Amino acid sequence: SSIGTVVTEKNYEKSDLFIEVQSTLVMKSVKYLNLGIYKCATSQTWDAETNSTSKSFDIKVNFDAKLESGTGTTELFQNVGSQIRLTCVVFGNPAPVDITWKWVGGADITKGDEFTLDNIEPNSYKKQSTLQFTFLPTYHKKDLQCMSKNSLSSSEQKLTFTLNMKDDTMSIIQSGETKSGETVTLTCLTTFNKGDIAWYKDNQLLNKNNRIDWATNTTFTTKNSVLTISDTDETADSGNYACIVNVDEKQHTANHTLVIGSGVTDTDKGLSTGIVIALSVLGVFIVIVVILIVVVFVHGRRRRKAGAMFDERSLPDSYENQAYDDRNLPSVITMPDTAIDNLPKVVEPIVLSKNEPEHDIKEATIMQQATLTQQRKRMY
Repeated sequence: SSIGTVVTEKNYEKSDLFIEVQSTLVMKSVKYLNLGIYKCATSQTWDAETNSTSKSFDIKVNFDAKLESGTGTTELFQNVGSQIRLTCVVFGNPAPVDITWKWVGGADITKGDEFTLDNIEPNSYKKQSTLQFTFLPTYHKKDLQCMSKNSLSSSEQKLTFTLNMKDDTMSIIQSGETKSGETVTLTCLTTFNKGDIAWYKDNQLLNKNNRIDWATNTTFTTKNSVLTISDTDETADSGNYACIVNVDEKQHTANHTLVIGSGVTDTDKGLSTGIVIALSVLGVFIVIVVILIVVVFVHGRRRRKAGAMFDERSLPDSYENQAYDDRNLPSVITMPDTAIDNLPKVVEPIVLSKNEPEHDIKEATIMQQATLTQQRKRMY
């Protein structure tokens, strides 16, 4: 097999009923592909229940770092402004050191605004690095490399990518915030060296104003135009944008759809809704409290008015009414017959009752009469 040679021996015991089988796996010129977990298993067609599997054997193989795709140079032809994704996978045991990216003859490539790096380790002897970036005109005809090694490597393993722009291509790249009130930029990239770029929105030629302006990025090696929209508006600035360039009597166009949001995120909407609900609940609670206070206040005033005539502090110190204790007898209070005041002369007899509400009313009347009697005594 591709892994090794299997040698099988059969030893026959005295009885032909039992056979001892010994199997040996021989691997020569071990390679990194041979590392892994190995097991041996028995298989009997006449008695499947007696089949068994041996314990696991973990074979580790030390080897220098190797690129999965091999070394060498790969040429790429891409549209200007397109997204480039390059992946570099390295094997090695001991594990390779970190994978690095760099421009050939230039500086290392690090994670930043232009480049995205995603590094993972699928297992203990494998590393993978993915580089993503936008194909800008300045990268045309440039070479970049991924490289790595481990302690067994005599030199770094390198994979080179040569970047090439396809002819007669254009694209629009968007950057900046897309919320109302922010600033957004649209960059029109081309592979042309001549011709003027014009901007259109919804098939209408754009004009510069105090919010909309465009200029050329002088760092790029080909024709380009950077459109800047400040203090963006959801209604006025959302739409279909196009940059058009005429080269040798031929028109080339790149299109882009810009969507400006309201500036209110889902989280903000959720918070606003929650605040409205909370304020509504609070408002209802306050109204209920106010109503209760008014009710208690009005009720208290009525009680004070009603109780003013029966203020216990104005009751006589002693008042005798022989019939008061007997609820079955009439009670009569007789006032002095005098004309010098407006107090009643004689109060009609009051018959007390065992009916509690009725009794309370009558009792209150007696208290009122006693109060009048006390007031009269004070006057004389």
